[in-house]
Amino acid sequence: MTMYLLIFILFTLIAIFWMKVFLNFKPEDSIGVLWLGGTTVLYVFYCADFLKMGAYILIAVNFGLFIISALYVLKKRNLSNLLKTVIADKASIIYVTYLLLLFTVVHNKVPFWGDELRYWASLPKVLYQYSGALQLHNGYQSFSVDYIPGISVYQYFLQVINGNWSDSLLFFGYGAITGAMVLPITKNIKKWWGGLFCVLVMYMLPLFFFNTKNNDYAIFYQSLYIDPIVGLSAGYITWLVMSGDWNKKITILKYALCTSFLCIIKSSGIVFVIITHMVVLLYFIKFKRVKKDFFNLLNICGMALPIILWELWNVLIKIYGIKKELNYNLGMFLDITFLKEFCNALLFKPIFKPWFYKIANCFTFASCMMLLALIVLFVHKVLQKTQYIEEALLNYTSHSLIIQVIVYVIGLYGLCVGTFGGRLNSYARYISTVCEMIAVFSVCCMVYYHEAFAQYIKKIWNENNDGKPKIEVMICIGTGIALVLISPVRPVNNYRNTYPDYIVKDGQAVAEIFSTIRNSDNPDSWATVALLYDEPNWESDSWVSWSKQWYGHLLNNLNYESITYNTQIKQKHYYTSQMTKRDVKGEILLELTDGDEWQQDIEYIVWLHGNYVETPIYAWELYKIEKIDEKKVEMQMMSLGSKPKEFYNYH
Repeated sequence: MTMYLLIFILFTLIAIFWMKVFLNFKPEDSIGVLWLGGTTVLYVFYCADFLKMGAYILIAVNFGLFIISALYVLKKRNLSNLLKTVIADKASIIYVTYLLLLFTVVHNKVPFWGDELRYWASLPKVLYQYSGALQLHNGYQSFSVDYIPGISVYQYFLQVINGNWSDSLLFFGYGAITGAMVLPITKNIKKWWGGLFCVLVMYMLPLFFFNTKNNDYAIFYQSLYIDPIVGLSAGYITWLVMSGDWNKKITILKYALCTSFLCIIKSSGIVFVIITHMVVLLYFIKFKRVKKDFFNLLNICGMALPIILWELWNVLIKIYGIKKELNYNLGMFLDITFLKEFCNALLFKPIFKPWFYKIANCFTFASCMMLLALIVLFVHKVLQKTQYIEEALLNYTSHSLIIQVIVYVIGLYGLCVGTFGGRLNSYARYISTVCEMIAVFSVCCMVYYHEAFAQYIKKIWNENNDGKPKIEVMICIGTGIALVLISPVRPVNNYRNTYPDYIVKDGQAVAEIFSTIRNSDNPDSWATVALLYDEPNWESDSWVSWSKQWYGHLLNNLNYESITYNTQIKQKHYYTSQMTKRDVKGEILLELTDGDEWQQDIEYIVWLHGNYVETPIYAWELYKIEKIDEKKVEMQMMSLGSKPKEFYNYH
């Protein structure tokens, strides 16, 4: 992992170099272009089923352009000056410092059990293990029915650069791309303490969704979930709309890349893109200070491209038969389901029983209204041909930051002691998206206008002429310091690595892995295997009967033909959403029986590692295969509430 960090930094720096030579991009712009633009290009290769080729082409192009640019600079004999402006640039130093700090946090992290294994961790591993092939088993494709796999494609590329699979690299990748996205806020920094402030802000943002509070429950921003990054992207786009210099093409390029990235990581991203683009259009229609072709470029890059990329996945899942039909209507285009559920949450629909969820909704709603008011104010300023809205931005920032802290604390507490078990509630995830959006917009304003913000705070501090600061200022400063101090030390979850060592498409492949373990000299050898399969017909088949069918298929490939398998699942499991704790900690025993007698020649036991399920899992399951140990089996059975003799009586 340490070597990878150096490779990653080198890969980034050489991209900064050639973009400076050929495009005259500053480092704060070129880093975002590299990762956001590279992800968009890789996504197109993925949809064409050439992801592996696309990854190698991207690597080759980056190094090739670096070599060409280096030769060009050597010919001009100004290499030293260029290196000084690229490597010694404040944005490069801030980003590298940020990566080093990020590395210290994530270098030993593993994915947490839950939806993120199915979507955000297992899917990149499938891509890596099968070289990015799209035409795999239908079970693999079902990974991405609900979420456009843009972030998984990006994670796959980072693993290719690394050369070996790394769990912690998944977290590092999240932090690297979020840092690159907000890096342009550094362009207004002139003093060293301002740069340090930027590093701390960038350092805190990923930590909001990297950590899990404890072993049994999810928190407000959980680990590898995509929702906070959606909010971060939307927040940055909102800030870019209001503060960007739209007379420069680099602003349009950043805008196009951010909107495209937002559309290929989650379907609801299109909603944020449409809203922000309406504001941009209003700005240009009123001022009319750009050429017609420039205005057309903005619409094509900022709106047409994201919609094309977003629709590409919908067409793709239709072609490969993942969904039987697609309804191309306004409801699908605007993702009405997302809007309906989120509005229900904001309007206090009684979905959260504890009082703190209603309070969290209340504060979130208030913060959203403040952001909406700021957008209205911005539009009003545009109509009046007033260019500067710094005062409004600062006013919003100073107050919304307080709201964000309250929302975060309440949400953290609520989801840690809530009653819906280990899975992160969808409504809380939607709220986290908007909260992250508002928080990022706030900190971008605060950092970019840090000098004006300091003057604004000073003005509020002394406006009563009595030397006493306003309570809002004290709360804002105190909570800001607290977040900096608390975020890095929140507990990191390493509860159990249920992440698969192998991801396979059929039982025969599982049998080969079993055979390897069986012949191992290590008596404690084991492996975790994910088996991909089709989604069942839930209307006709119950989860248990369907499990019997598939587990029987799996076991029949283990060359135990002499045994008749009647797979039974213990009744003591966490299948109901009424349970507040998981009784068996994620392990369900599959009994291998022939009538009532245990077979003498069984050498292995198959354990199912599953999720907390309110609805059955359809995309993957994990199997842990171990050699039987009498005492260990007895202890496992006793932990399930059964007597050992009911399980193990053949010696």
